[in-house]
Amino acid sequence: MPTGATSSAVGAAPTASAPAASAPDLRRADRPAAGKAARKSDRYRADITWTEHGIPHIKAKDFVGLGYGSGYAAAEMSLCTLFDTLVTGRGERSRWFGPDEVYDDQVTLRATNLQVDTVVTDLHDRKVVEGLLKDRTRGPGRQARQMVDGYVAGINRWVRENRVTDPACRGAAYVKPNVTTLDLWYGVYLANLLASTGVFVGAIADAAPPSPTDPGLPELPVRAADVDRDALLAGLGRDPERPFGSNATAVGSDNTSTGSAMILGNPHFPWRGRYHFL
Repeated sequence: MPTGATSSAVGAAPTASAPAASAPDLRRADRPAAGKAARKSDRYRADITWTEHGIPHIKAKDFVGLGYGSGYAAAEMSLCTLFDTLVTGRGERSRWFGPDEVYDDQVTLRATNLQVDTVVTDLHDRKVVEGLLKDRTRGPGRQARQMVDGYVAGINRWVRENRVTDPACRGAAYVKPNVTTLDLWYGVYLANLLASTGVFVGAIADAAPPSPTDPGLPELPVRAADVDRDALLAGLGRDPERPFGSNATAVGSDNTSTGSAMILGNPHFPWRGRYHFL
């Protein structure tokens, strides 16, 4: 990523620190010859200006274009994490990463890929997300739908036009320009389960009916002295070895090498994995 500003379209204003350089022009949508398809393709327009430290600034005239630029920029910055999320939302972790490998979203979900796929496949079988998308009351609004539509188009365009260099997913067969809006909506839905179903994925996937030899009842009485506090906290998503929370640290300009003030924020999410802030 260049340290100076680069602009993806004529007229986008770069910062003063560096001249504008060549970059993909997202306003030039891939246009079929004519007809309805051509008009649809023409919807995807956005200007991206990259400033210092690889920060994208996206300008668009509508929410479709805003999503388009955002999806393209997200693919540029964090493609492997993005496709990891899409594979999870498809219920295909076992296929690509092995059923026994452990998936840890760094927040509340820690389970094997097979356990995750079991729960996600059940959601697909019951068409949970599809049902919400058809529900104009409980489902996403028009602007959110437009954003997702454009976001997916931006991801697919980046994959079509660029070579993957990140070793985390370079050469991976699942990185293809075939992302659908439903793929992304399932990824969004799983994020909404963060503090509910996400905590119990392993237990849900491995749940079994009671039997005469194993009724599944706790041994009583349970005394406070018998409880492993650290194990209990870990089971509740409060592992003392993996703390995180909301905080921020500010450093004045007198104490930085750049001579500018800095602020380091941690908005209640981890620094790695699908929930890190780009």
